[in-house]
Amino acid sequence: MWNEEEYEKVLEKNYELLNQFGEYLQKKDLKVKTINKHLSNLDLFFNRFLPLNAKFSEKEIADIYDGPMEFDTYFGDWYIRKFLNSTVTSLKSSISSIKKFYRFLYEIGKISKSDLKIINDLLKESKDEWIVKMQKYNNGEYFDEDELW
Repeated sequence: MWNEEEYEKVLEKNYELLNQFGEYLQKKDLKVKTINKHLSNLDLFFNRFLPLNAKFSEKEIADIYDGPMEFDTYFGDWYIRKFLNSTVTSLKSSISSIKKFYRFLYEIGKISKSDLKIINDLLKESKDEWIVKMQKYNNGEYFDEDELW
């Protein structure tokens, strides 16, 4: 059963990490507009999609560390169908933001180098498939349920 208190705790931890990531990007001398785009992309995934839509997490409310298990559900389905401004460009931007974020988690010791490699490989291996799905969807060629996975 859904627990609002647990949900609020997950969001609080997520926002704390996203704020740290924003500071990290500032130190990298990125423009404010670029930083805000990354944070917006990450907020959509980590705080809007992941906590309540995760299919593979064993937790009731999924958190940032459950994210990689949900990439295909998010990019291969939810993002395409639910995010009104989804385009191939926005999809690529979101993937880039997620890669940068998990790189940041590695650099601050929150994930291992092998976890980072797995995450990067997952994103790299699936990116073209997600782009094709998005193009099909945007062209009115709705894909079968079987194609979602």
